Amino acid sequence: MSQSKSLPPSQQRSRMSRLRAIQTIYGALLQKPTVLNISLDDLDTLNIFDEDQEFQTKQMDKTLFKKITTTLNTYQNDLYDVLSEIFQPPRSWDKIEPLMQSILLSASCEVSLGKVPFGIIVNEYLEVTHAFYKGNEFQLVHGFLHTISQSADQFNFTDSYGLTDHV
Repeated sequence: MSQSKSLPPSQQRSRMSRLRAIQTIYGALLQKPTVLNISLDDLDTLNIFDEDQEFQTKQMDKTLFKKITTTLNTYQNDLYDVLSEIFQPPRSWDKIEPLMQSILLSASCEVSLGKVPFGIIVNEYLEVTHAFYKGNEFQLVHGFLHTISQSADQFNFTDSYGLTDHV
């Protein structure tokens, strides 16, 4: 992700947080738990990529990481219900590979928080997808984000539980 070096420092930290959240969610998904439970303590143990973990942790916005992972931990059943409705056969949620699931889960969590303008979320998750994939997988992410923009009310469950005020 050489482009992130040209970003302002706050955007670099946000992007690093998104990358770390995706990596951590991916590591958790590979363990195939019935319930994901991710915390800042999992940064090192769930990172399965060959990257400098200490550098990444120092460079990231831990608050954004915590918001994304806390949203996933708290509302994963709601998220999975909505994602299952969006991804109908033949492309059901279970058939999407864990790395792509991690990207979509992280994006869903950030959308549900409603703190970052939607256009920025779209741009950031397309850039993040390009960091992991070299093909046209970004089209799935773009289509997914377009779909949830049409049904944004389904992703506002965090406000009804007060999460955005406490995270």
